[in-house]
Amino acid sequence: MLLSLFLVTQASIISLSFRECEFSERTRQIIQDEVSVRAEAQGQNGPRSEPMTLQDSYFRDSGGNWTCSSYTRYSEVKWGSYNCYSYAMQRYDIVPEYYQNIVTPSGTRWYQPGVISSVYDPINYMLDASEQAEAVVSDFEVLGYTNVSAFHFSGSLPTLGTDEELIAVRTTEYPSSYDYHFMRYNKADGYWYHKPAGGDVLKYKYALSEQIDWTNELPLSSANVTYSSEIWLIKYTQPVLSVSADDDLYETLYIDNIGDKVVSFDVEDPGHLELSFYNVNGFSAILYTDDWDALGTATYNPIEVDVSAGRHYLVMKNWRYCNDVYVSASLSPLTGGTRSGSDGRSFAIAENDRFILGRIIDGSLVEIGIEPIRFLEDGQEATGL
Repeated sequence: MLLSLFLVTQASIISLSFRECEFSERTRQIIQDEVSVRAEAQGQNGPRSEPMTLQDSYFRDSGGNWTCSSYTRYSEVKWGSYNCYSYAMQRYDIVPEYYQNIVTPSGTRWYQPGVISSVYDPINYMLDASEQAEAVVSDFEVLGYTNVSAFHFSGSLPTLGTDEELIAVRTTEYPSSYDYHFMRYNKADGYWYHKPAGGDVLKYKYALSEQIDWTNELPLSSANVTYSSEIWLIKYTQPVLSVSADDDLYETLYIDNIGDKVVSFDVEDPGHLELSFYNVNGFSAILYTDDWDALGTATYNPIEVDVSAGRHYLVMKNWRYCNDVYVSASLSPLTGGTRSGSDGRSFAIAENDRFILGRIIDGSLVEIGIEPIRFLEDGQEATGL
């Protein structure tokens, strides 16, 4: 039930006709797109209209093997609406309304470099690679990432610490129409990965080099885009919290009121998670799985949900003032018959001063809950959630 999953104050089951007047056009479109995308992801992957063989990258076939031939199917259907920047910075949530989000009629949603930090200019957006990298630095600083730096690729990769990540950006050059492209470095296998907007996650064949142009290798495009500019790198550390059955978590996080604070949240053991926040005033949080399915939200209630072991993501925002937020978490054993994890049908939409929370039932019904974000009155004591 949605009530136990999200701790909502209102819940209803509605059809996709959306006769209810309480939802904005943006919200209706997102819900319809979520149902469509997730239904496709749970079904059989359909063939592309233009099969092709990849030249510079591999894609993952239905058997989980990386190959460059018979590129006719989506390997990551669920991420079809997200672009290379979203993939590079590992953000697959629905872009919150308080950003200058882009929601097209077809349901494509993506982050643009500089949108999170409000330095993105929709008129003068044709930035070179170094300017795109600086826009990313601005975004990452707003997100609360640390040790963020941008620098020109000198021919060798920097040494990365345990929690450090690395992404690369490149742009087209005159006389090509303007575009940018990001890749993400995987320390585990030493390969670069990228995701063309509307396409699959691809594994780049080569070591990074300015002597080799990038292409987006998108089968649905009539002409592939070539990126031949200089390469710029962005190195950063993303905050990581961890909780286990043996140890409770107590952490202080600084969360300003500009944008999101995104924290990797590692759960060491499966169990029942209780996640609370203190010293807040107009605060919201969403807990996601590693696949960015929404597991739970909080504004003035704690998040209590059964979780699987592994990587999760915690997205938080202060809607008022700049505060140190105190986060506590405990993990207790699962009770008999309780299943941990997510079934891949849940999503969350941040809209104005409320959450709209959904669980897809089938292709025509969706269970919806609405949770308002509470703001403390002046002089009212801010305690905990």
